[in-house]
Amino acid sequence: MSQDDPPSSLDEEGRASIARMFSGCAEVVGVDHVASVIAGGSTHSGDSQLVAYIGLEPSGKAHLAYILLADTIRNMLDEGVNVIILL
Repeated sequence: MSQDDPPSSLDEEGRASIARMFSGCAEVVGVDHVASVIAGGSTHSGDSQLVAYIGLEPSGKAHLAYILLADTIRNMLDEGVNVIILL
């Protein structure tokens, strides 16, 4: 991560948490908000609990791409994020 990345202001544990959370992701939208909450800030709901919403429209058989999504969901759950899956 470069010095311009929001996680660069976090301590080692915070940076490691973000790295584990998004290890399989090519792009993350809102990482600055995640970093601010990990650093002790509040979420949009006013508390310190991160919540992720994932919307799916399963239209056929599950395929290999679902494994990538499942890994990311597991990583987020392991880091204490509440994950809400919308079908």
